[in-house]
Amino acid sequence: MKNYQDYKRMMMDCFRDNRVKLTVMVIVLQLLNALIGYADAMITENVSGSALLMYVLLFGLLLIVNFALLFVFLSTLRGSCSIIEEAKYSLKRFPTELGFTVLMSIFSTMIMMLLAIMLTAIPMLYMVLAFIVSVIVVILQCFFAFAVHDGCKGVFSILATCITLLKRNWKPLVRAMIPYLVFSLVISFALQLLIQGQFKNSVTTQQAIIQAFDKQKMTLAYEILGLYLLNYLGSAVLLTYVYLYYAQVYETEIELFPVQNPISGTITIDIVEEHTEDI
Repeated sequence: MKNYQDYKRMMMDCFRDNRVKLTVMVIVLQLLNALIGYADAMITENVSGSALLMYVLLFGLLLIVNFALLFVFLSTLRGSCSIIEEAKYSLKRFPTELGFTVLMSIFSTMIMMLLAIMLTAIPMLYMVLAFIVSVIVVILQCFFAFAVHDGCKGVFSILATCITLLKRNWKPLVRAMIPYLVFSLVISFALQLLIQGQFKNSVTTQQAIIQAFDKQKMTLAYEILGLYLLNYLGSAVLLTYVYLYYAQVYETEIELFPVQNPISGTITIDIVEEHTEDI
């Protein structure tokens, strides 16, 4: 069983050579996430058919791009990747990706609701536990995407193996996530203090920005927007390391997965051709 430093040494050369390119990709994904958030805020403020359609389209696009991005991290670790080809393959596996996303959404929503009911009087503890849940979801999503990339089929079968991998390596996986987790907790806490001090009703960050501009509270709007952008850029930098680290863990433990297109180690011509046909 490898520890945190073992995995880190194995992926650091790849990280140093590709971090700028990968960080830019994560920033683009974060931008799409922001668009989804603003679309959701627009629907909440003014429900309309066009806004709902835009939200659905953006959600589908975000899902495909999100998985394609994780495909790119795994391919980059293996020495080569094509963003366009990975996007095409992500589109092809959309039903599997959607099934996993819906399953994780139901799981996280139920857990969050339970925590909200139990910890109404302790908001800080709720925030910490909510972040732990989000970390678990991120880890499972990464491993699920890598397995989908390698041709594994069956949402529940893949998810069960991802959980096994998480249990086997939870210490290095959590340690790799700590800088991102601490950064996000600090920014989220600052945003919550700022928003709750100005808005009586519970609103999202995107809704708070929109309402602040609508009410001509420009200083407040820029303060919230500044923290939001800081979170946006900082998260992109930290997640680049996390995603590549998780790709290395998956690559090392790939024998756990019933892969149909194993592209691990030396890539043979037959394997490359099979993966190309899938794409």
